[in-house]
Amino acid sequence: MKVKSKGKNKEVNTVVSRLVELYPERVFANDDELYDQIVADRDRSRHEKYELDRLRDERKALNELFSRDPRSAAFLQRWRSGEDPAVILISEYGQSNILDAINDPEKISAIAKANEEYLDRVSQSEKLEAEYNTNLQTSLEAIDAWQEESGLSDEDVDDAIVRLAEIATDLVKGLIDISTVQLLIDGERHDTDLAEAAYEGEIRGRNAKIEEHLRQRKAGDGVPSISSGSDRLELQDRTDLSALERAGNDDIFERGGYRRVKRF
Repeated sequence: MKVKSKGKNKEVNTVVSRLVELYPERVFANDDELYDQIVADRDRSRHEKYELDRLRDERKALNELFSRDPRSAAFLQRWRSGEDPAVILISEYGQSNILDAINDPEKISAIAKANEEYLDRVSQSEKLEAEYNTNLQTSLEAIDAWQEESGLSDEDVDDAIVRLAEIATDLVKGLIDISTVQLLIDGERHDTDLAEAAYEGEIRGRNAKIEEHLRQRKAGDGVPSISSGSDRLELQDRTDLSALERAGNDDIFERGGYRRVKRF
C-alpha cells in the first residue's frame, strides 16, 4: 500500500510511513482512521512502558531479596523445578526454626491472621470457581439456543467468543482499543437507528396515502365540485329533479303555451 501525502510537515510524513510499515494489510481510507490508529498505538505504547517499569521494579526488588538472603533464591528456584515448597522450606530454613517461629508468642497473632487470610482466599476461590462453572454452563446453553435460532455456524460463534475473551484480557491489562469502544457504541445505537428508520418509513407511508387520496379527490371521485362565480352547480345524477330544475333556462310560460303581458 502506498500513501500519497501532500503534508509539508516531515514528521507527519514519517509517522504515516511508519504506520504503513507496521500495518501493511491496513488501508487507511481517511484521516480519521489514520489518527485512530495513531492514538491506539500511543495508548499501547504507554501501557507497555508501564508494564516494563513495573517488571523492572519487581526484578530490582527480587535481586535485593536474593542478595540479602540467598536461600530465598534457592527456594524459588527449587519450587519452580517442581519440588514441594513445604519440604524446600524445611530444607533451606530447618524444621526447628520454622516450628520456633510458629510457636513464638510475638508471632502467634500475625500467623493466625495469615492463616485466616489463606482460608478466606481458598474459600473465595472455591466459591468463584463454583459460580464460574454454573454461569458458564448457563451461558453455553443460551448461546447454543441463540446460535440455532440465528442460523450461525460454529466458526462464527467461536470467533466471536475468542474476540470477546481477547477484549476482556486487554481490559484487565488496562488496554482499551478505540475500535472496540466504537463497536460497542455502534451496537448500542443499532436498535435506536432501526426504530427511528421504521418510524420515518411509517410517516412517509402515511403521507403518501394522504397525497394519493387528495390526488384522487382532485381528479374526481363522485363528490360535487363547487366552482366560484356564477357557474352553476354541476351534479353527476340528474334523474330525480324537480319540475323547475328540469325546466332549465327556458321560460316556463313559453313552455306552457302562454305569453306574458309586458308591463311598462
